[in-house]
Amino acid sequence: MPAETSVPTDPREQVALGCRVLAASGQTDLIWGHVGVPDPAGRGAWIKARGLGFGEVTPDDVVLVDRGGERLAGTGGVHVEYPIHTEILASREGTGCVVHSHAESVVAFSATGMSLRAIGHEGTLFTPPEVARYTDTGDLIRTPELGVDVARAMGDRNALLIPHHGFVSAGPDYAHRGHDGGPARQGLPDAAHRGRGRDWLHLVPR
Repeated sequence: MPAETSVPTDPREQVALGCRVLAASGQTDLIWGHVGVPDPAGRGAWIKARGLGFGEVTPDDVVLVDRGGERLAGTGGVHVEYPIHTEILASREGTGCVVHSHAESVVAFSATGMSLRAIGHEGTLFTPPEVARYTDTGDLIRTPELGVDVARAMGDRNALLIPHHGFVSAGPDYAHRGHDGGPARQGLPDAAHRGRGRDWLHLVPR
């Protein structure tokens, strides 16, 4: 019988493990991208500190940030895109984890304006209906106001594309974000295939 795998309960361990999973699935873009989980006491979000790639993050590299960008715990610097996490967590009751990635395939796919189609089983977790998109800017989400806009565009969906930038995914708990490579693995093959004038067989009814 396979051994049970326990999910960490310490938010710092959750963030560090999530970052390493994203690194292993090819999501690293230098120091960009981050995992965030809510603080159990409601003080803000635990996210990876700035200046680190996904594969470098340990629990000691995770900081607690409030909605104003103030670091409340930890020793690392605050990532400039912290509002993605603080504003989505503030606007969506019951959300237990937020992931933002600059995965190369998603950046390329989102720039095409094409609709995402499921080409593998994990794809059906994100579509249909059409994946939400935030199109006001492809720049970094640096301010709480932009974070509010991103949260509003995402609504109650589990994923959001930001054209020329990346994607955001959110779910009810840490374990549910195990499929966060899904949009990245789906996007580039879909765009390349349809760029040759072909169509996919559909895994799910239209």
